[in-house]
Parts: sequence; structure tokens; C-alpha cells
Amino acid sequence: MRIKKIKNNQYVKTENYDYWIRNYTNSSYYLDINNKIPKSEYFLLMENEFWNNKNRYPWIDFENFSYETAIIVSDGYDFEKIYPFLETLTPNDNACIIGVNRSLKKWKCKKSLNYYVVNNPYEECLSFLPNHGKTLPKCIASNRTNYSFLQNYNGIKYRYSPVSEDGFSFGKNTENFYQIDDYRNPICASIGLAYRFKVNKIVLLCCDDVFAENKPGSVFIEDNIYCYEQQNLAVEIIDAYLYWLKKKIDVKYYCKWKKINNAEYIDISNMIDFIKNGN
Repeated sequence: MRIKKIKNNQYVKTENYDYWIRNYTNSSYYLDINNKIPKSEYFLLMENEFWNNKNRYPWIDFENFSYETAIIVSDGYDFEKIYPFLETLTPNDNACIIGVNRSLKKWKCKKSLNYYVVNNPYEECLSFLPNHGKTLPKCIASNRTNYSFLQNYNGIKYRYSPVSEDGFSFGKNTENFYQIDDYRNPICASIGLAYRFKVNKIVLLCCDDVFAENKPGSVFIEDNIYCYEQQNLAVEIIDAYLYWLKKKIDVKYYCKWKKINNAEYIDISNMIDFIKNGN
């Protein structure tokens, strides 16, 4: 993978797209060099930051959460098949379950999510909320998350400060101990937070957005599985993000589409042994 250095930071390039992912494990300067945010969205992000600052949700970096394992769960292909595995976890496993995307709304597992991580700035984010009025797991949100979503979230809410692009520096917070490189991707944000939680193991579950039908605008992957082009980019960003963890944290993943190069595929039947024994 191609690597370059800017301002004493290392950046690795995604395989097929012009995206550079910062080495967040050993960097001296918070800077996203991609400049991918369109100017038409600047006001939206500033508005979200304004209201989230006004509501004064506490910053996650002031907390001292620590776990052995982080299990990051999205609502990808065969999402419900992971429930029996998750329900075998005990407090002694010292594992936190982090939900992303629509896993919060679809969650029917007896084992509750410990956290829900979100960084969607659009009103679409409101559709991630469940219809019931029950108390939800702790939410960790980018300070640029849709402010109406956070106002309607029925649970404890924390914020993190996302690393800013070079061309969009509004809302940099000097009060934070750290910032999270999220690339507007909640899976990346969750991995970055797990690293800050000092985990030794990470498991990615159903973090794919694929389907078994040829929808308009979709692209063929393999074995009668399709996705949209934007998912190809998302997977490559996640893969490059994991590149910086290879020598520090043991990362496994389970999904229908086996394309992540910087983590090891693991079957559901082997996950309990991995979490309990590291095998």
C-alpha cells in the first residue's frame, strides 16, 4: 500500500480510490488531507456543531472506558445470525458491543448494545431511531451528527470531535484530549474509539452493505452478491483504517463479502473462543 508523510503524519492510500487514511496510532498532528466535503454541506455541518455545542453533551475523551474486546456490529447481510453468539457473552469477557448504522433500530438480541456510534449529519439519521420509547444504549456521536437525532435520542449521549479536513476547519475544539479520524464512516469511528478504549481485540460483525439481487445501479461482487459502488469505497476506507492496527490489535471480521485484507476472517462458530481465549 502506498504511504506518504505530511507534517510528521503518515497516510496510507486506499487501493483503488484517491483516499488517504492517517496513522491515528502514531501521529503528531490532527489533519485529514482528503478535502472531500463539498462546500454545499459546510452550513449543514456548522449548524449541527452549533446546536450540539449548545446542548453541551459531554465529550467522550473525558471518560476512561477500557475493555479487552470491542465488537462492532452493523446491520449487514444475515445480521440476525449473530444473536446466539452475542448472547453467550458474560461480564467476565470484558467485551463491549458497539452498534452502527441501522443495527440500533433492528436490534432484537437479548444482549443489549453497550454503545451506539453515529456520525450522519443528515435528517436521514432520524430513521435510525427505533419506534419504541425505551431507554437506548449510550450514544457516542460526532459533534457534526444531525442535531435533531441527538435531541430525540432517549439515552446518555457523548460527543467526539472528528478530525477536520484541511479545507474545513470549523469547530476545532482545543479542549479535547483527542480527536477521532472517522471519514464520515461510523465503522471507522467505532474502530478509532475502540483503540482509545485500549482494546486488545476487535471483531467486525456484518459490517457489509450487500444484497442477493441485482438492483439498478449495483455492481456484482461474487457468489450472486451485489453492492453499490459507494460500498466498495467504504470497505477500502475501513481496510486502510485497519492497516495501522495490524501490529497493535488483533482484528477479526465476519461478513458475507470477504474482502478486508488487513484483518482476518473468522466464522461465527470460532468467535467465542477468540474472545475468551484469543484463539
